[in-house]
Amino acid sequence: MSDKRLRSAPFGASLLPKADRDQLSDSNDYGAKFEGFFLQMVIPGLEHRVKEIVTKTLGSNWKVKSIGDNRTEFEVSKKGDTLSVKEAWDKTYDLRSGPGVVDAQPLFAVPIPSSDWNQESKQAVAGFQHKALDESSDVEWSLKQLRVLEAWSRFFPDPNLPPGHGIVIGLPDTGYQTD
Repeated sequence: MSDKRLRSAPFGASLLPKADRDQLSDSNDYGAKFEGFFLQMVIPGLEHRVKEIVTKTLGSNWKVKSIGDNRTEFEVSKKGDTLSVKEAWDKTYDLRSGPGVVDAQPLFAVPIPSSDWNQESKQAVAGFQHKALDESSDVEWSLKQLRVLEAWSRFFPDPNLPPGHGIVIGLPDTGYQTD
């Protein structure tokens, strides 16, 4: 391709123009702290393959831990040294190109502002007057909205008998009795 904005990069690497990539600085502008990666493999039992991919892409000092019950998902972490947001995403693209990798995502911790946002929301809820909707007092409200009662009256004209009276539905996989 002759487009100068695209650079040769590993499969899945960012195809943003350089000016846009440069805006993704090495600083964590939102206070996001990189904690590791989530990695999902195509079939269960590939922990050895994950370790090979991680060692090749990130180095040998990363810990791979199987998570979940299906044995296809892994958490990749490292003590101490951390990556910037940009570095984490760049490494994520590299991990995604590994053989057998279905998905790779960076894991970030984002601090919650220390303001009293929770207190403010509690005050707003405390001032809210709970009032049940008129529809809540009528248990057949949804049936009326869907005109179910009208449909039942067409097929079950006797109002003294419940809808479906006299109809037997059976599933013959284990047998059934009519009495």
